[in-house]
Amino acid sequence: MSSLNLNQLQFSTPDSDNDSRLDGSVEVTNSANRDIELVVKTVVIFDEAGNIIEGSSNDEDVLIGSGDSLEISMDSSWFKGDLLPSGKGQVEVTIRGCYCDFSDLGAIEFSNAESGPKGLLREIDIAEGLKLKVASLVFLPPDDDGDISVRSYYSVQNTGPGVFPRFKIRSSLKDPRGREIDYGELYKENMLPEDVIADYDSFFTKTNRLKGGGKVEYQCTVFQSAFVVTGHAPVEVK
Repeated sequence: MSSLNLNQLQFSTPDSDNDSRLDGSVEVTNSANRDIELVVKTVVIFDEAGNIIEGSSNDEDVLIGSGDSLEISMDSSWFKGDLLPSGKGQVEVTIRGCYCDFSDLGAIEFSNAESGPKGLLREIDIAEGLKLKVASLVFLPPDDDGDISVRSYYSVQNTGPGVFPRFKIRSSLKDPRGREIDYGELYKENMLPEDVIADYDSFFTKTNRLKGGGKVEYQCTVFQSAFVVTGHAPVEVK
């Protein structure tokens, strides 16, 4: 089981504005069978009576190999020092460790640069519970300068019960030789169950660069939860 060590935490001495915060680090041990590349860190601070006086959450890119441990910085937002009159309190830290999967979703190929629909992809599994519902390609008529706009539309749905902490889909327009002309990226955090993303990327290029055809390739990077560990510790001003 993955674990959490909270031995290196303290409250900062209040500054001239009487502001203090949590400082220090925690040690996370990864017992999952996957490398961890993202941690979501949540901290809640209580006074001695159990009242919450501060809470915050953020994420950090890391690399924790399976069976390895890593010391991770841990801090909080500022709070007024008089909320801890004794200089002592309790801290609850939760760490969600996430692994990363990368997928090639396929490509839509086209044979010319004439305006109109160029093809589509349907019902492609990205990860368990995450699906590319459809991706389609449309060429708009060229403008007076001979430039065309290529629009890549796509829809992605979370069909499972879990949350995807981070998700990115990349579409890349390439010429007949496979050289990249332009690309677009969609970035999403905390994709909830039943969430649907519908968006598009626009590419602009000269008509003659695609007169012999080309393709748009789709790739996806998704982070999924491997473990969640929570720890509690008494903390005081040092």
